[in-house]
Amino acid sequence: MEPLQNVVRFFEEIFPSSLALPEDRVGLQVQAKETVERVMVALELNPQVLKKATREKIDLLYLHHPPLWEPLSRLSYLDPLFSILAELYFQKISVLAHHTNLDLAPGGIADQWVKLLELEGSTKPLLPVTHGRKYKVVTFVPPSHLDEVLKALFAQGAGIIGNYEECAFFLPGTGTFLPRAEARPFIGTPGQRETVEEIRVEVEVMPSRLEKVLEALHKTHPYEQPVVDVYPLVTFSSSAGLGRTVHLSSPLPWEVFEKRIASLAIPRTEFFGERKETLQKI
Repeated sequence: MEPLQNVVRFFEEIFPSSLALPEDRVGLQVQAKETVERVMVALELNPQVLKKATREKIDLLYLHHPPLWEPLSRLSYLDPLFSILAELYFQKISVLAHHTNLDLAPGGIADQWVKLLELEGSTKPLLPVTHGRKYKVVTFVPPSHLDEVLKALFAQGAGIIGNYEECAFFLPGTGTFLPRAEARPFIGTPGQRETVEEIRVEVEVMPSRLEKVLEALHKTHPYEQPVVDVYPLVTFSSSAGLGRTVHLSSPLPWEVFEKRIASLAIPRTEFFGERKETLQKI
């Protein structure tokens, strides 16, 4: 068994909701229980999916198409969607939906099409996106406790940038403060101004990790009242966006490409434009 929020956080870190288009409805749409043991993946919610999920005692449905798109105007057994959602809740089956964020994310649906078609070469988004909801956490730590604080932050997932972990920036400096009479300072005496050597620490944090990172920081920081700044970041991803453009490492004959598409057994495909004997860019 795994806590539901841990599973949601796992998917969120791979396919951040911040990548979703503004009008999209992504995230946890039905919360029926607090734990998850069995997860089922489906394109969308329908009676067949409900039946299978119930039969296999699924705890969480992970969907591509969000079932709750428009706000519910009424709760009625005559509404097919409400009937399915009510049965899901009765069966203790939660629903998590990732839509356009799954389309746009690195390693998402667009990249999977590149893999399915066996396209080798340089790949980049057709339309790159700028996304936010990443944070920079800044604090000031005495040198004696730097390693302890960093270890706690990294343990909660702070400092991950792309393929790199435990990333942080340090800047030594001097801090000053005057503890009030009721204060219990780690360094200094109430009523006397104190000047101390400190290290400014900066780490980047995903939204799903922010709460745990801040808890760890306050737990391990020696100061009675540590200074903590949290800045929202707008980051640009060179690998996230709508669609994919592939510059092939070698020309691909049209016949080979056509056979690869046919092997996927897609019910319907259409071709537009002028056919070329070989393909270099797709």
